[in-house]
Amino acid sequence: MQEEGNSSFIEQARSIVFDNLKNEQFGVVDLSDKMNLSRSQLHRKIKLKTGKSVSQFIRDVRLEEAIKLLRADSQTVSEVAYKVGFSSSTYFNRCFRQVYGIAPGEVRKQSPDVSFVTANGVEIPAARKTRPVSLRLITILVFITIVMGIFTYFILNGTEGKPRSIAVLPLHNFTGDEDQEYFVKGFHDALIGALGQISSLRVISRTSTLRYSDESNLPPIQEIARELGVEALIEGSVMGTGEQIRIQLQLIKAFPEEDHLWAKEYQRDWPNIIVLQNEIIKTIADEIQVNLTSREEAILNQDQQVNPEAYKAYLRGRFHWDRLTEQDLDLAMQFFEQSRALDPDYPLAYAGIAQTWIGRLQQGLTSFSDSYAEVQLATLKSKVLQLDNIPAEVHFLFAAKNTWVDWNFDAAGVEFEKCIGINPNYSAARAYYCHYLDIVHRPDEASKQIELSLELDPFNPLYKALYGMHLVFSREYDKAIELLLKTLKDSPTDPVALSTLRTAYHLKGKYQEALETWKLSYYAKGDQAAIEALNRGEYQGGYTGALLQLAELLIERSETSYVTPWQIGTIYTRAGEVDLAVEWLQKAYEAHDNNMPYIGVDPIFDVLHQSQGFLNLLDQMGLKSTTNR
Repeated sequence: MQEEGNSSFIEQARSIVFDNLKNEQFGVVDLSDKMNLSRSQLHRKIKLKTGKSVSQFIRDVRLEEAIKLLRADSQTVSEVAYKVGFSSSTYFNRCFRQVYGIAPGEVRKQSPDVSFVTANGVEIPAARKTRPVSLRLITILVFITIVMGIFTYFILNGTEGKPRSIAVLPLHNFTGDEDQEYFVKGFHDALIGALGQISSLRVISRTSTLRYSDESNLPPIQEIARELGVEALIEGSVMGTGEQIRIQLQLIKAFPEEDHLWAKEYQRDWPNIIVLQNEIIKTIADEIQVNLTSREEAILNQDQQVNPEAYKAYLRGRFHWDRLTEQDLDLAMQFFEQSRALDPDYPLAYAGIAQTWIGRLQQGLTSFSDSYAEVQLATLKSKVLQLDNIPAEVHFLFAAKNTWVDWNFDAAGVEFEKCIGINPNYSAARAYYCHYLDIVHRPDEASKQIELSLELDPFNPLYKALYGMHLVFSREYDKAIELLLKTLKDSPTDPVALSTLRTAYHLKGKYQEALETWKLSYYAKGDQAAIEALNRGEYQGGYTGALLQLAELLIERSETSYVTPWQIGTIYTRAGEVDLAVEWLQKAYEAHDNNMPYIGVDPIFDVLHQSQGFLNLLDQMGLKSTTNR
């Protein structure tokens, strides 16, 4: 009688799922309601009787029906996926392959009149005939039953863990309009930023998730989760045109087995895009049962509307800023200025403008004195401070400005702490906070910040290079070289990794390796004249001769175009030309070069401590030398 009861319960559950097969939103909550059981009761019963979680049970009922349709009908795989309740053919293919070990299209290649066994040892029955169950399958099923019995015991006597680390995979653009790609990427970034404000969650940054953009070549869910070091993933797509935005998302728990927690569709008009974003975050928080602070609840409950055209202009600006070319930075500035003109009270427009100015300064595309950047940034700060609810991005920009533009290190520390207080998952802020802490000689705290940054963004080559710089500042040259060589293996032209590697080689006394890295740096830039100068100098005077020839070339260029005097000063430092090095670093100070804060921490400048002029520069900037930590 007990066995009949078990069978009756499972058949009732299967029947309910089957009746709702085309409803992609049908999930654990719906099945528990229709079975008149709580979610935990349903989970225990399904697990005990099938060895599966409820979401797996629902998934497998859908897939069993898909098998029948694939064997009997002439519909496409996408059509079958839709019929059995999968809105995403990619997710359908992944689930099918995970369960059966083959792609759905492979089923069609087999004769429908005969059964066959897949790579996973699962027998696919004939569409029109029945055949005896194979001895191999019986053996497999007995083995699975024993294993599941043991597994079920531990599951039912343990606790059901909730994810505390999560990654949002790149959203798919199903709008039918390639021009909407800026919004799809921008909303992906915004969703990560909003989710990152939940302090009890660890949220992977956007850069590391972008490696999973190719929908046709995605690894299995558990493999992605292991690579990113998370317990759960969010997949989704953006649809809708005109004034309506439609977004489909699904939350998947990766371990101990893949568990589809929920799938939901959201729809809002453009002015309510922030309301939509907050609704998504609240749903995720509720589903995984994270504890929100009062501040986090207040942020998510804001009924904030935005000017849709200002928001679109801002996202277009971000789209171009991410490319970081000179042309794209110009376009980014145009869109950020447009966003500010459309909504003078929109704080992110100001953040974008300030970030673009700092980006141009950092890349040497403009000098502090030759532009009106100083006045522009000061004006922006004055305006933004009048606004309510300053976002983490703006505090980060204030921190960067105070550190590398104004050299106001006390104020910078306050802004970094405010930024990370709002968004503890802000990987960029933590990476640059590490360098701030190095500059003010707090290396232990700096190590912690860069390690946290790489936990949040493990595949970001820039943050790995910044970590390499931190190791150089800490005089751990061997570790720095090892890390930077690994980084360059994946990102061979990364400029920060190359410049840091040549410094590490120099400080280790590996001058030939340092020189070859100088050549690689200019090869990556396509600067043949610089490579020729290095070769010519090397022939005449070895490593030092190569550096002197390069310095002369850059000085000549500086007469017709902007060349940062900082670089010339560092080249003379490496060449042992103390007086010339100090002379050009003084020019870098007068030009307000944003690299100057590093003169107190970078061991490359140890050779200049004999110069009173260099010590005067440290005093002028309010810095201590590396020898006075």
